Amino acid sequence: MFEALGLTEEETRIYAELVRQGPCRIDRLPALTGLSPEQIEAALKGLAEQVLLTHTEGARPRVIASPLDIAGEVLLLRRMQELHTARTAMGQLAAAYRTTARRQETDQVPVAFTPAHLERDPVCHNALILRRVL
Repeated sequence: MFEALGLTEEETRIYAELVRQGPCRIDRLPALTGLSPEQIEAALKGLAEQVLLTHTEGARPRVIASPLDIAGEVLLLRRMQELHTARTAMGQLAAAYRTTARRQETDQVPVAFTPAHLERDPVCHNALILRRVL
């Protein structure tokens, strides 16, 4: 569900369960999620790093889900920034490619390679059509 935001399947499962159940003792998570203690430990660490939950201290520590409308927005903005950075890097590489292609001493035109699986993807297909039109 939230893999596109950088969460693992285990992190997503635990976070969703915490939202449904409310604050929960850590020792109850294996029964609620069907995950092993090792998977839970790794997922809780990941969720804490992304500020999606907090831990309580004490004899029976609990975990509490952070509000998704706040934490989720941070995740979305972070992912959007990563995509923007990737787009900028792609633009720089494309400019370098065009510069190199112009310097070639042969009259050959570089052949555009488009893997078949990209042509079947609706988003990539539309981008390829626009590229050919422009």
